[in-house]
Amino acid sequence: GSLGAITAVLVLVFRDTILGFVTGLHVATSRNLKTGDWIGIPKYNLEGTIEDINLLTTKILCFDKTISTIPTYDLLSTEIKNLQVMSETNTRRIKRSIVFNINSFKFVDEDLFAKLMHLNLLKEYLSEKRPKIFPEDEDTSSNMNIMNGEQLTNIGVFRIYALHYIKNNPNIDISDVMMVRQMESTPQGLPLEIYCFTNNSVWEEYEQIQSDIFDHLLVATKEFELEVVQLTKA
Repeated sequence: GSLGAITAVLVLVFRDTILGFVTGLHVATSRNLKTGDWIGIPKYNLEGTIEDINLLTTKILCFDKTISTIPTYDLLSTEIKNLQVMSETNTRRIKRSIVFNINSFKFVDEDLFAKLMHLNLLKEYLSEKRPKIFPEDEDTSSNMNIMNGEQLTNIGVFRIYALHYIKNNPNIDISDVMMVRQMESTPQGLPLEIYCFTNNSVWEEYEQIQSDIFDHLLVATKEFELEVVQLTKA
């Protein structure tokens, strides 16, 4: 009885060892991951470069200069973000949102329209919209309610401005995807996401480019009479 139990345990251990070995062999010989690749592993909250990968363990040099070792077989069952392509193409993604107070959203009146017309990135867009928004020959008595007819909103015009801003930013890769989009509304407000790719993947320079973009856009929101939500901990 006890001998049989011990044998069963040894068989399971042997089986798991063989499976781990075979899996490690598959990962180690795979062209998808190799020494020097920049990877991220959300499960372990790790991001760094592969220092060594063998049949049993993989060593990762993290950006804080520490070494983390994980089982090689775990690389097949765990989500891996292979970030090496960013280094090879010299691009890196920006995907960050600004959260707005919905109560600050409003239609663009003539005063705000005139104010925004001074922004170079919006001149062409607003010039095309003006005849529809403020037709000179309109009978004002038939349009007493601002809801009648075509209108612009301050958040909508800001979205156009933000898109034009990243399109004209020399640090953004214009050949890749560029979007400024509304995300699902939350109890905190409405997130507006900036999605694009920098043309420089060096970490320090990427962070500087991203910070410059959001510094500009956050300050620019004031011109549109928008309120950014400041989340504070209780």
